[in-house]
Amino acid sequence: LSIKQGLDAFIDGFDIAMFPQGAEGVVADVPRLLNRGGMFSMMGTILLVFCAFSFAGALTLTGALTIIINRLLTIIHSVGQLIAATIGTTILVTGATSDGKLALLVPAELFKDAYRRMGLDTKNLSRTIEDAGTVIEPLLPWTSAGVYMATTLGVSTLDLLPWAIQCYAAIFFALIYGFSGIGIARTASASEKSPQSSVTE
Repeated sequence: LSIKQGLDAFIDGFDIAMFPQGAEGVVADVPRLLNRGGMFSMMGTILLVFCAFSFAGALTLTGALTIIINRLLTIIHSVGQLIAATIGTTILVTGATSDGKLALLVPAELFKDAYRRMGLDTKNLSRTIEDAGTVIEPLLPWTSAGVYMATTLGVSTLDLLPWAIQCYAAIFFALIYGFSGIGIARTASASEKSPQSSVTE
């Protein structure tokens, strides 16, 4: 392959026809596996991530995040309440934006300082967002994941809901972890603090 063909594959996607012998003698499924769209096929995802970071950055620079989180933190006084607020916010953002990717970014930006103030390792935040974001998105019929699941399985998301226990069971376990203190990781500097330290300290 030439350098030009390599660049073409990077931008427009690989095509087995780039080889001198073409697709002759190749199993029919191989071209379907190898022929891909390249960088341009990912532009939708790249643009979405760019917009998500821009949105989160604008909220941070304008101070809107500080106002929102301070209002919310006035009613949060325990680890369990903080995790419950994280779950609720993540589900709300997922439903409002119809995209789970944005729901991974916004709550993380909103709550990261609150977790640190309570002496919690940020991996707790990461786990909680995952418990309420990625696995819940397929259960919302207006999200891309919900549409994909309904189309692939041939059933509506509401019909799937009672059987998708793995999707929403994580939320209940996250709440149990938060209110019981089980599986909650703390930073080294806060290891001697009470498990229910106030978020406003």
